Amino acid sequence: MFSFDTAHGRLDVDFEPAGTTGYHELARRAVRRRIGDLDVDIAALEDIIRSKQAAGREADLRALPVLRKLLEHNGLPRNEP
Repeated sequence: MFSFDTAHGRLDVDFEPAGTTGYHELARRAVRRRIGDLDVDIAALEDIIRSKQAAGREADLRALPVLRKLLEHNGLPRNEP
């Protein structure tokens, strides 16, 4: 995992996020967005939540309630135990 501090905040790059088998699994449900001149694939919120839950790090666990509320706000089902 690599972490970068940017003008817009922290950016974490993880090649095989916890609870996943990596890029090919995440790419199936990724959402493509244009950022500037680039088309960027962004992991689905459900997959981000699953990964943070599997990682179990304190910062990840603190983020879960907000991410789950965002998922509910967007009208998506919650996939949690």
